[in-house]
Amino acid sequence: AMAPPEGHGAASPAGAAPSTLAASRPRRRLDQVDYRSLALLQEGGDPDLGDDGGGEGEWRSPAPMGKLDYRKIGRRLLTYGGYSQKEALQVPADRLSLEYLQATGFQEPIVAAPPTRGGDELAALGMSFPEGGLSLRALTVGVGRTAPLRTIDVASQGDGPHLSMAEWGDYWQARTAPAPAPPPLAEVPEGGPPAGDGGVKIERQGDVERVVGANGLNIRLAPLPAAKPRRPAGTRGAKLASRLLNVVSLSLAGTPLELSVVPPKVVRDADLVSRVWGLDGERPKVQLYALMSPAGCFTDWHVDFGGSSVWYHVVSGEKVFALCPPTERNLRAYYAWANSGQQKQAFFAAHTEGCRQVILRAGQTMLIPGGWPHAVYTPEHSVVVGGNFLHGLNLQRQLEVWNLEDALGVKPAFRFPLFKQLMWFTAVSYRDRLELEANSLRMTAPSRSPQVSCSRLHRRGQDGSPPGGGKAAYGDPSSSGGSQGGSPSGLTDWGTAGGGGAPSGALG
Repeated sequence: AMAPPEGHGAASPAGAAPSTLAASRPRRRLDQVDYRSLALLQEGGDPDLGDDGGGEGEWRSPAPMGKLDYRKIGRRLLTYGGYSQKEALQVPADRLSLEYLQATGFQEPIVAAPPTRGGDELAALGMSFPEGGLSLRALTVGVGRTAPLRTIDVASQGDGPHLSMAEWGDYWQARTAPAPAPPPLAEVPEGGPPAGDGGVKIERQGDVERVVGANGLNIRLAPLPAAKPRRPAGTRGAKLASRLLNVVSLSLAGTPLELSVVPPKVVRDADLVSRVWGLDGERPKVQLYALMSPAGCFTDWHVDFGGSSVWYHVVSGEKVFALCPPTERNLRAYYAWANSGQQKQAFFAAHTEGCRQVILRAGQTMLIPGGWPHAVYTPEHSVVVGGNFLHGLNLQRQLEVWNLEDALGVKPAFRFPLFKQLMWFTAVSYRDRLELEANSLRMTAPSRSPQVSCSRLHRRGQDGSPPGGGKAAYGDPSSSGGSQGGSPSGLTDWGTAGGGGAPSGALG
């Protein structure tokens, strides 16, 4: 999750807004929510909604189950048998560029693969980390020991205690400390027990240990209790080690790490904030987060705020993602699930189509398109960096997610910061580029040709037809130069793949 990638929250040195619907959705309860009716796209459709269904042609909302531990739901992501066989795209790191996203439209999750010519994958992606890596200690030094942290209580998926970075370090040390080895069994010398001890010895059969003796003694030993996490005395963080806490929104913006932790070049090139933001002052700072998750952590289903896309790099540990494509059926089911108050009773993946599992291991990097509902499980203690970004490849989906957040009543603190201002800057940038294109066409067009107005170019971008009824003026795949008469190559780097029109619904 990210949201930042994993659905992160807000408290951070830079004061970035949290990004997950899971942490902010209203807790209203609606009895008898009919997921089947909400998911059907057309008359006659009858999709299978999974193992929670009722009789034929009917699906009933789950019966109340009382308090349920989300840690158990998280582990189900590992064993669920209904995943699609389709895997995430594997793209060599040296080919994962803005041009690649433009050519494909960035409609699928992408996992960076080793470069085609070998070499360092991070360097091929244009990423960098501080010298010595990005350990918990490096994060503590980078953001400061007193930096505030917002934690998530995994068992309830609600807010956990607010800690300082130093207190989180104590918690992490106590929570992740290896369990002490059990004491060795008493060894009995070959040939029988020594004289004078009554022939008493310990025997082990499988996992069962017994104390037996020559006088008929036979006592079954109780199993050793599970070792509790070590708790350094006198620290608040260590005293919380019995609770499973997750940090998914430690913003690195405004800290020294902002300069030494560099996101992938494809993200920096596509990010609308970097490309169009017109103010020198406050701007959205959601491109760089750190996540710290002890083993067993789970982030519930969410859509990243504002329909933003996510980049995600596992520094250490492992993450398991369940990802659902944003089809109409899946988004309707997500709206019903998120608004029902029955998240603990319904396993959302069972009510979707095309849900897939992606396992991301240490050193791997993934890009997740905007609008994909996803959940994340952590089987190993993990440190992750990632962030959110909006781009011009699918503005319509980003606006649809914004409207979905309106419908769900998501609070402003849990939404993409300064989203509307960013959309206006994007619209102004499109206008300026369209005017530049129109002026270039006027200067290069033959004198007998009618002038092509900016408004006609804009209409072409909306209905897909070339201005004047002829060849496409710009951004048309059939046009070798992307424009006529030696004019600029058009707006293909801003619009959808293969097309250069104005953003659909950019002012909506």
